Amino acid sequence: MSGHMSTHSGYGYGHDPVYIMKRRDRGKSRCSNVSVGSSGHAIRRASHSRTSKAPVLLDDAAPRRGSRVKRELQAMGHLALRRPMIVIWSLLATVVTAGLLTTLFILVQSSETDRRKQEAAGRGRIQATYVSQLVQNTLSPAQALALDIRSRPEPNGVVARFTAYAEGMLKQLDDPIYSTVEVAPDTIIAEVYPYDGESEKAIGLDLFNHPNEGARASVRNTIVTGQPTFQGPLKLQGEEGPLGVLVRFPVYVPVGPGTVFNAQGQASASGNRFWDVKDDGEYLWGFAILVLYFENFLDSLDFQPIVDAGYTYRLYDPAQGEAGARFKVSDPAPSGDTITIPVDLPSSQWAIEIGVRDSWVPDWLVAGWVISSTLGLIVGCLVFGMLVSHARHVALLEAMYPRHVLAGLKRGELVAESLPHVATIFADIVGYTAITARMAPRDVLTMLNDLYSQVDSLCEEIGAYKVEIIGDSYIAVVGAQPNSDPVQSAEQAARLALAIMHVVQSMPMNRAGVKLQLRVGLHMGPLVAGIVGASKPKWTLLGDVMNTGSRMESTSEPMKIQMSDAFKQVLDRSTQLFVSEPRTSDGRGIFIKGKGNMVTHWLLREVAPSTVENEMADVPYMRNTPASGEGANRSQPSTTPVVHENEPLGHQEP
Repeated sequence: MSGHMSTHSGYGYGHDPVYIMKRRDRGKSRCSNVSVGSSGHAIRRASHSRTSKAPVLLDDAAPRRGSRVKRELQAMGHLALRRPMIVIWSLLATVVTAGLLTTLFILVQSSETDRRKQEAAGRGRIQATYVSQLVQNTLSPAQALALDIRSRPEPNGVVARFTAYAEGMLKQLDDPIYSTVEVAPDTIIAEVYPYDGESEKAIGLDLFNHPNEGARASVRNTIVTGQPTFQGPLKLQGEEGPLGVLVRFPVYVPVGPGTVFNAQGQASASGNRFWDVKDDGEYLWGFAILVLYFENFLDSLDFQPIVDAGYTYRLYDPAQGEAGARFKVSDPAPSGDTITIPVDLPSSQWAIEIGVRDSWVPDWLVAGWVISSTLGLIVGCLVFGMLVSHARHVALLEAMYPRHVLAGLKRGELVAESLPHVATIFADIVGYTAITARMAPRDVLTMLNDLYSQVDSLCEEIGAYKVEIIGDSYIAVVGAQPNSDPVQSAEQAARLALAIMHVVQSMPMNRAGVKLQLRVGLHMGPLVAGIVGASKPKWTLLGDVMNTGSRMESTSEPMKIQMSDAFKQVLDRSTQLFVSEPRTSDGRGIFIKGKGNMVTHWLLREVAPSTVENEMADVPYMRNTPASGEGANRSQPSTTPVVHENEPLGHQEP
C-alpha cells in the first residue's frame, strides 16, 4: 500500500475519509473495497463487475438494533457533556414551552371561568327579575282595593262594602298564597277578611303606634316614602303560627266634601289622625293590606331553570342575617365561590346567591397542565436533537475543513490560499495486505479504528490537521494556516510522528497474531490550499510537497520515521532537541522515484531537557548540529511522549 500515493496526478489530497482494505478470496488476488459508513456499519462496496448491485451490510458486521440505539444515546450523552450549552438550551426550551403553554391554559381557564360566572350571573338576573315581577303581581289585589277606596273614600262606606269586595276578589284570584285582606283608615285596622278568631284580634290595631318597634318603623317608612311595603317573613299567629308576608299599600285620596280638617289644615278620612295635604291636593287615607302565606309564596317561585342549568341557589334577605337563610334554598346549597344577584322589592331588597355544583374552573385544567408539560418535554427533546445534530454537523465540518477555511465558507467566500511552510506527515501500516487477509472484516475495521482514533486525538492535542485516511494510510499536515511559524510546525509534526510510533508500540497484537508496524515520512515545503468542487466541495492541498511527503513514507522502513533534508533543516532551528541521524553515510542519499537521489534522515526521538548534554556527548551526529545543541538547554518539557535512548523503536519486519 505504500506506493499508491505516487500515482496521484496533480499532487492533490482532499478530505474524503474512507477506509479501504484489500482482501484475498479463495487464493486469488481480488480487491473488494470495504468502507466505514457514518453509522459505523461495515459496507461491502461492489467490485468492478457488471452484475454488481447496491451495497449490502456484511453479515458479520450487522449490529443489533438495540445496541445501535444504545450507542447513539451514549454518543448523544457524551456530546452533551462536552457541550453543556446543548443541555441548557434544551432545558430552557422545555421550561419556556411548558411555561407558555401553562400560561395559555391558565388564561383560557380564567376566561372560561369568567364566562361561566357571567352566564350564571345572567341567569341569576333573569331569575331576580322574575321574582321581582311575581312580587309586583302579588300587590295587584291591594292596588285594586286602593283604587276602589280612592273612588269612594268615605270610611264607613269602605267598611260596609269591604267584606263582599274582599270575598269576591279572593275567590277570583283562587291563589293559596293569600291569607287575609285588611283595610286601615288613618292607619287603624277597621276590617279584615276572612273573619275568624285570629284575624278578629287585628281589628282596632293602631299601626302608626304599633307596639312592635320594627313594625312601627316599617309603617312610618311606608308613610314617608309613599311606596308599598313588602315586609316579612313574620309570624302570623304567635310563635306556633305559619310565616307570612305583609303587603302594605298606602292609599292617597284627594280632598273632598267628606274630608275632615284640623286647626293646622291637616286632613283626615275619619278624624282619628290627621295628615299633611300634599301639593297635588291629596292626603293619606290609610292602608290597603294583604297578608300572604310565606311558604306558599316561596313554593310559587320557580327556580327550576337555575337547577337545570347546573347551578345551586339560595334566596334570602340580607337585612335579616341568618334568618334570611330560611328562604328558598337548593339541595345542595351553594357554597364556596358564589355569585350574588340583588332582587329589588317594594321598600326592601332580597338577594339570590348562585353557585355551581362542581366548580367554576373547567375540569380539563389538569389535563391542560399535563399536555403543556408533555409538549414542553417534546419540544425540549426536539431542540436537544436539533442542537446535537447541529453540533455533529459543525464537528463534521470542522473535521473536513480547517476553522479559518470553514469561516470563509460560511461567509460565502472563495477560499484559496498559498501556504509557504507546511509540514506533512504520512503514515502507512507495514504488511497491511497480508495482515487483513487473515482477519475478519469487522476485526480489520476495529483495528483501524483503534489505531486512527488515537492518532486523531494526537492530532487534536498537538495541533495537526488530519487531511484524510486512504486505506491504511494516514495523512496529516501542520502549518496549513496563514502566518504559521515553520519551526513550530516542524516541531509539532515531529512530535506527532514520535507520538504515533509510541501509540503503535503500546498496541497489543491484533487478531491475526501480528504486531502492527508503521512507516512514517516527514517533509516540509510550500502548498496551495483551497476548496475544489461544487456539488461535493473538498479542501484540497496541491503541490509537490504532498508527493514528496508520500515518497518519504513509502521509502521508509518499518517503525522508522524518515524525514527529508528540507524538513531537517527547519527542525534544526528549533529550541527543542530532536535526535536524528542520516539514513546513509556516503552523503549521496537514497533514490526517490521521480526525484532522483535525496538526502534523508531518521528521526529518533525528542530529548528531555535534563538529558540534553548527555545526548549531545553520546550522539556524534548531534555534535554536528550546534543550533540544536545550543537551544537544548532552553527547551521546555513537552507533553508529547519522549522516547529515551534505551527505549526500542519497534519491531522490525522480518
